[in-house]
Amino acid sequence: MNRFLADAIGTINAGVAWALIIIPPIGGAINLGPEGFFFGLLAGGITALVLCGLLALLIDIRDSLREIADSGNGE
Repeated sequence: MNRFLADAIGTINAGVAWALIIIPPIGGAINLGPEGFFFGLLAGGITALVLCGLLALLIDIRDSLREIADSGNGE
C-alpha cells in the first residue's frame, strides 16, 4: 500500500499543478476582472512551478534511489 501511494503522488502532483494554474485566474477574473485574471494566472503559475516542481524533483530523486537499490541487489 505504501508503494502504491508513493507511485500515485506523481499523478496527484499533476492534478494539483493543473488546479493551481486554472483556479486562481478564474477567481481573480470573478473578483477583479481582466486584471485579476492575469494576476491569478501569474500567481498560480509561479505557485505551481515552485510547489509542484519541488515535489516532482523529490519524486525523481526517489525513483533514482530505487533504481540504485535495485541494481545493487542484482549483483
